[in-house]
Amino acid sequence: MTPRRSFLDNQPVIVQFFLLLGLVGLCTLIFTMLGMWLVKPLYGISGADLLIRDINNDPNSIADSPDKINALKVIQLVSSIGLFLVPAVVFAVMKRPDGDYLQIKRVPRIFWIVASLALMVCATPLVGWLYQLNLKLDLPLAGLMEMIRNAEEQATVLTKMFLRMPTFNDLLFNLLLIAILPAIAEEFFFRGVVQKLVYEGTRNVHAAVWISAAIFSFMHFQFLGFLPRMFLGVVLGYLFAYSGSIWVSIVGHIFNNGSQVVAAYLFQRGLSGYDIEDNTPAPVYVTLVSALLTVALFYFMYKRRYVQAMPAAVSPDSHHSDPDDLPFV
Repeated sequence: MTPRRSFLDNQPVIVQFFLLLGLVGLCTLIFTMLGMWLVKPLYGISGADLLIRDINNDPNSIADSPDKINALKVIQLVSSIGLFLVPAVVFAVMKRPDGDYLQIKRVPRIFWIVASLALMVCATPLVGWLYQLNLKLDLPLAGLMEMIRNAEEQATVLTKMFLRMPTFNDLLFNLLLIAILPAIAEEFFFRGVVQKLVYEGTRNVHAAVWISAAIFSFMHFQFLGFLPRMFLGVVLGYLFAYSGSIWVSIVGHIFNNGSQVVAAYLFQRGLSGYDIEDNTPAPVYVTLVSALLTVALFYFMYKRRYVQAMPAAVSPDSHHSDPDDLPFV
């Protein structure tokens, strides 16, 4: 059944984007204040605003305070709900009050889950190569480049503090903070809403995937990792577009983030020799094999999508007839 159109469908895509940005601003403000309020009863920290100022000025100043680090984790956890998750859900309800705009009701076949995990594994060396390439890029404005590098160093210090996991409970909390919640929130927002809005404006799946991936990477504000993060956004975007289920890209996103958290925990416990902070590039042949396997998996998924979508051409009852579903290309 075709979902009933909403008032948003009568608005230009740019107006819908501005509405989405308004929701982001409002929800981020509310949930950040909520997170800052929560740290007082949880950790006895009343000046959360001062804590955030200290971390911006000198991240190392809280390195030896587990309570302050956990307080920052709580603030980030709650803030991310307001930044991406709530705006996406609210916008989706406004867009399709009686429908499934985010495509969360579509249970993916096991093929797409396996493909998502395989793609993340195969693309890892290629992502590492893109990171090394990104580090070599330089902007003509020296002052701007210095600001970017300083911001990146602060983010790196904070990430290292977040990834210190002396206990198993720390591992579980980090999996929730770094892997599970961000994957759900960001996939709802960037693939479930932004990618579909771009497609609505361009009627081109490739444009929708690549533009939303660029926005996804930009909004992390870590520009020395812009290229690899954008590439991951592209991978997740095609997984969503080809599978027709938001859960496929969520699984891939969780696996990508969660594997890094688990690897860091195992290394810290002496159970693994793999250090995620080691940025030594993979051999060239490994990167080439990674690229070939990634392309092969994309082609295989494309062919699978084509076969899967064939009945839609003759069956008006097929779920692929939903106008909100990104079509295969």
